Amino acid sequence: MDPAPLLLAGLFRAHRTTPRQTSRRLQTAARDIRDARRLLKTDPAWAAALALQGALAALRALAFHAGLRPVVGPREEDAVAQFAAAAFGPQAQEEVAFLVRVGQAKRRAADPAGYRVAREEALAAVTAADRFLRQARNRLSIQPSLW
Repeated sequence: MDPAPLLLAGLFRAHRTTPRQTSRRLQTAARDIRDARRLLKTDPAWAAALALQGALAALRALAFHAGLRPVVGPREEDAVAQFAAAAFGPQAQEEVAFLVRVGQAKRRAADPAGYRVAREEALAAVTAADRFLRQARNRLSIQPSLW
């Protein structure tokens, strides 16, 4: 993967990382995805929001390992989506876009009680986030038994 286009686009900056930073991001991702699974039946919107956070944490871990740090702010999710596409292909960028759409339903709602996320969409979000975590671990050659 060539990081130059992501750096030139201003979506990332060069970043020296430690194995501990990468490991902590993966641990955060695993925790968020585990919690999202628990919430699927009772609160699909929260489950989708946690799935989004878990996927973003897993992709940030992979970006850190590649020497990149995503910009902070409103462009961060777009940056991570483009990184996913560079790392895993265009389908990954579509999955991140789906996660952002479903995962932000709670945030976008003007009335907190008015948001709705279908259980099937939340399940798809959790499944996609789990896939990103597994792919990140595989790329980093970290065994799931360590977590």
